[in-house]
Amino acid sequence: MKAQGPVWHQKDRREGRIPEGLRTLDTDATWGKSGYHGWVYGYGLHATCNRHGFPKLVQVETASVSESHVIDEKAAQIEPLKPTELVGDDSYTK
Repeated sequence: MKAQGPVWHQKDRREGRIPEGLRTLDTDATWGKSGYHGWVYGYGLHATCNRHGFPKLVQVETASVSESHVIDEKAAQIEPLKPTELVGDDSYTK
């Protein structure tokens, strides 16, 4: 999900410098690479749903957090749901 407002370029972000005139900057958002959208400055929504599409677990992270890290964190919560299968895009398995 794209952050609202302008983007904070990585060079400025690393230096902790907010360029003059940059208003309503989301300083919590981070850069991440999406297979669908390319580079995105914002957040990632990670939803785990049952077979009917009902959300059972939802986690929001900044865009730089990898999907494989998120699935590792969720593993202990997914196991008690006793899934017969687990489907996700390739980035969760890398």
